[in-house]
Amino acid sequence: MSSHSRVLIYDMVVEPLHRQGSKFIEAGLGDAPEPLPPNYGTRWPFQKDLIMLNLLQGKERNKEEWIEVIEKAGLEVVKFWVVRGLETTIIECKKKEG
Repeated sequence: MSSHSRVLIYDMVVEPLHRQGSKFIEAGLGDAPEPLPPNYGTRWPFQKDLIMLNLLQGKERNKEEWIEVIEKAGLEVVKFWVVRGLETTIIECKKKEG
């Protein structure tokens, strides 16, 4: 890879349910008002995590886990791009410098 190359990972990034710092805030949506869950009741990421566990003995990763995997590959995260309405994310990565 050159220093200008980019790797794009298109996958789901599961975030915990909390009121501050969720991907909904980053996407400009903000958390849902009380009494709704912070993620507006979206349950697909959690259902997909259970499906991955049951069928493939796998799991969906959160941001911190993605960063760890990407750094082990000798890359660094440039940006997490939230795809609105699809509950997925594009993770932009580049080669670590130095």
